[in-house]
Amino acid sequence: MAGGGSGVEAPTSEETTAYVAAIFGGRPFRGAAALGAGVLTRRELAGRFSRVFPGVYAAGAGELEATLLVRAAWLWAPAGTVACGFAAAALHGERYFAAECVHGVVDLLSSSRPQAPPGIRVRFARELGPGARGHAVDGTPCTSPARTAVDLLRWIDDDEVAIAVTDSLCNSTRTPLPDVAAAALAMRPAHGVSRALGRLPRCDPRADSPPETRLRLAMGRHGLPVPDLQFGVVDLDGRLLATPDLGYRWCRLALFYDGREFHRGEQGQYDAYVTARMSELGWEVMRVTDRMAASEPVLMRQIRAAVRRQIDRGHAAGSPELHRLGERWREW
Repeated sequence: MAGGGSGVEAPTSEETTAYVAAIFGGRPFRGAAALGAGVLTRRELAGRFSRVFPGVYAAGAGELEATLLVRAAWLWAPAGTVACGFAAAALHGERYFAAECVHGVVDLLSSSRPQAPPGIRVRFARELGPGARGHAVDGTPCTSPARTAVDLLRWIDDDEVAIAVTDSLCNSTRTPLPDVAAAALAMRPAHGVSRALGRLPRCDPRADSPPETRLRLAMGRHGLPVPDLQFGVVDLDGRLLATPDLGYRWCRLALFYDGREFHRGEQGQYDAYVTARMSELGWEVMRVTDRMAASEPVLMRQIRAAVRRQIDRGHAAGSPELHRLGERWREW
């Protein structure tokens, strides 16, 4: 089913099969095309399906999941349109931000200026630019992961949100930051590219969740050294014991972001075991919760105190990191 508002032509047998699969599989479809294929009558279309956008329908009255909503918006759009921004991020599998944003508005990139219905925002560009052609997810054209990251970095106003979104997208798609930088450089002098390039050095897609990104950024704001992310801790036999979210290998401080859920049952018991084993090996373990993170100055004071304790215990002796810190840590 091609997107674009061109006239309906006689369907091929493959197209008819595709419409039948869409209708009975829950995917959105263009009503005129389904009528033209003879798959539905007008009465069936009006009685059994809900209009998502003008001319685009889906089975049932419930809210479509994000990727199907993006598909529906693309089916409404003029030919040559591609999903971009959070809409492309949703198609690429970004886990934390895209779905909610798409249910507010679906971003589409187009060289046309159609009058968009509520729920769709068309971003006009005479030339769609690098990374906007040749990419599709499940049949829906979209910007590449790297181009999507650049667009989000240049369009989102809040620095921290833009960085957290980029971390999450690049983590989900395994997109290296050099690829994002190359995409941004190829887009110059497009509006906002300089802002995207300025934010990129603060991104780190090793973060497994936005709270980890926010914690890392907070540590930088408060003058703490750049933390290690997602590093392995092994036991005396060389077996992997744990993978802290953040921390400092040089002084054996490990931070685990436990989020909103307090670990109980088997997970809680395993966490207690890991903490005890790491303590035996000289590690100090901090388990950070959302409530702790909400009081940023207190949490930063606690992290600085933990670093100081580990240095006092001799766990950082001779490390280059301690040499770079000089005597600053004594003031913590």
